[in-house]
Amino acid sequence: MFRNLFVAALALSFAGLSGCAHDKLLRLETKDFAASAKDSEVRGRAFYDDLIKNDRELWIALHQFDTNCKPHSMQPSFFRSDLPGRRLCDATPERPGQRPAFDLKRSDFAAEYAALAFISRYLTALSKAAADPELGAREDFVAAAGDLNLLLEVFRQQGIAQNRIDAVGDLLGLIEELAKEHRSAAEIRSIVAENRDATDKAFRQLILALKGDQHHQIALGSAKSALAIVADTAADGSLGAASRKRVIELHYADIDARQRTEDCGNSASADVYPEIGIGERDLCGFPEAGVMLAAWCSHRAFLDLIDGRMSKRQKARLIALKRENFRRIARLYLDIAGVF
Repeated sequence: MFRNLFVAALALSFAGLSGCAHDKLLRLETKDFAASAKDSEVRGRAFYDDLIKNDRELWIALHQFDTNCKPHSMQPSFFRSDLPGRRLCDATPERPGQRPAFDLKRSDFAAEYAALAFISRYLTALSKAAADPELGAREDFVAAAGDLNLLLEVFRQQGIAQNRIDAVGDLLGLIEELAKEHRSAAEIRSIVAENRDATDKAFRQLILALKGDQHHQIALGSAKSALAIVADTAADGSLGAASRKRVIELHYADIDARQRTEDCGNSASADVYPEIGIGERDLCGFPEAGVMLAAWCSHRAFLDLIDGRMSKRQKARLIALKRENFRRIARLYLDIAGVF
């Protein structure tokens, strides 16, 4: 009778392996996704911070070159190519012309910063829900086995057979309780359910914004380089040694940039994501937007896992986790079997 109950308890424990392994997979995938997406969030924030920093540095350089050059937040200031000498700016009221810099402010990118902040909060919540570094209960199982052995020794001294049988049920209850990784898995599912639409929207918004705002970055870099070259130009128009060096550097930098973009276009997928109308190939030359796209794709795979769909990689990982749990519980039962 006892052995039959013991075998039944063993079978029930093995039957529970699948759910336990799936919950562990969810927690592992959560940690992986949060880590990779955090990089995209950091790079996106750095992109806009650097954009504003470079814009301000350009205004400082412009003002040193021509005191009439001041940010728009101080007074109207426009590029004037027709002014004599080394004057780039005119202090007169606003008139048609090309701005030498944008005078960018954080408020100009309020929507992008808000999206980045939301993603950061979302990732922080997911990371906390999957924070257990072991993602397992092996030590708890070992402790439970030791406690049960001690309990069975007491029962053996008292000669109460029924209590030994009850102890098997208690062991099963302990194992099931300790293996309930779905406590944190349920929290992960709850966090995702509350934020999935907003998160999807935030990722898409940032992908498009990071690509669209690239022209600011390119224009600022060109303006700063041109200003540095002009500053080293003699009255007769000849370039100094530093400017000649910089012209060659810019020439080769442009060649390298075009080659990287071409290589990316040859290797990137031509498929377009219908939700945003952009594919990998469209983001060649826009590294921050590309990293954000990768994070969004990772989030989609994460949502599929929660909805019960798994990629090949996730399926392989789940099989490995099932084997791990099987071996762990089998070892525990084999150790305890020697007590009876």
